[in-house]
Amino acid sequence: MFIKTYHSLTFFALFYLIVSFSVQAQVCITNPALPKTAAQKKQEKAAITRLKNVEGYSIFVSSCQPCHGIYDANIGPALVQGAQMYHGDIKGLVAWLKNPTRKRRGGAQMPPQSHLSPKELNAVAAWVLAIR
Repeated sequence: MFIKTYHSLTFFALFYLIVSFSVQAQVCITNPALPKTAAQKKQEKAAITRLKNVEGYSIFVSSCQPCHGIYDANIGPALVQGAQMYHGDIKGLVAWLKNPTRKRRGGAQMPPQSHLSPKELNAVAAWVLAIR
């Protein structure tokens, strides 16, 4: 009797948690009256940028994302910092990607991105510089 009751209570507790989290998530997503945080606004803007330049984003995912976040530092700095540093200078960023030099104290030295073709370097640089 105890085991049967215990399993029923566990099932209902799990069911309640799943339903309540689903409802909360749906309310947050579908309720336009809820104010958006600055982080959510940045994520939306980044998503729009990704859609405009899918090739640059796919190169970011395969070559850059292991070390860099878009807005958060990882092994390397956040890409938004690079976008701010180069201010639309795509040729300067591409040249730096080919032969990176240390731009900040600490952290790991970025290796040259010689595995990327010039077309790929230009695509990922354009995508990075579009991040705000």
